[in-house]
Amino acid sequence: IDLSLGFIMGLAAVVAAHATNMAGAAIPLPLAMLAGILAAVIVAGVPGIINGLLISRLRVPPFIGTLGMFGVARGVAFLLAGGTTVPVQNSWFALLGNGKFYGVPYLVMIAAVFVIG
Repeated sequence: IDLSLGFIMGLAAVVAAHATNMAGAAIPLPLAMLAGILAAVIVAGVPGIINGLLISRLRVPPFIGTLGMFGVARGVAFLLAGGTTVPVQNSWFALLGNGKFYGVPYLVMIAAVFVIG
């Protein structure tokens, strides 16, 4: 059981918001959104690698290793966000969350790609 998963997702969301906002000032909005998503994927992978190494190489019990990463991810996300919500200033994220293609929401299509593929 990976106890850190939820807080790693929260950390990735904070990083995505900050990266999107910073990149949006310098590059077109669709590319800024992709930069934010890429940053989130990279940041989310690092704790997973650390958890894997702790458990497989150092023989730390999975419960203890992921519980420790739970605290680390939560703390880093809190520090990066400054204890508040990080607003995203990118209309492409709103389109992704609310947009439809022939009546089918984009999020349903994205979910279908992951389920099928």
